Amino acid sequence: MYGFRNLRHLDIHIQGGFFFYDEPSSMATDSVATCVSQSPGLETLCVSLGDYPTLGLCYTLSELLSLCSVQKPLALKRLSLRNISLTLDSQSLPHLASLQTLLFAISPPFHNLPMRSSLGPLCGTGIELRDLVMDIHHLDPIDPVGTARYLSSYSGLSKLGIYGLDDN
Repeated sequence: MYGFRNLRHLDIHIQGGFFFYDEPSSMATDSVATCVSQSPGLETLCVSLGDYPTLGLCYTLSELLSLCSVQKPLALKRLSLRNISLTLDSQSLPHLASLQTLLFAISPPFHNLPMRSSLGPLCGTGIELRDLVMDIHHLDPIDPVGTARYLSSYSGLSKLGIYGLDDN
């Protein structure tokens, strides 16, 4: 395996279509998962899916990290996800132990997909974010109770941005 042993920063945008139903295929997300798994020194991961979910597909952080070993986890310091469900589970959490910055964005067309995310699973893990930015355009994709529980569990947060909320 050749891999990307020296890669520290990976920024990928996968554009889906609206009129032609060319949703980012599992081949594209599988390729990202392969690239990530072959980058043991990765510190920054930024993955963005296009704004038009035409087939009702929902991709998750766990899927992007599915080929990574939890016995030899990545040491991600910065994670940026756009239109990807923030799944915090046994597959993803080990790779987030060093996480300092989380940017999470959901575009309005994705709100009808099953993308409920919560920062609640971070409680008790020792993961203490310094910077958190959520651009969600609506509260549906975020579990406010779990997120509030996590944010109140420590005092190290220095930057908090919550964008896109409306009165509805």
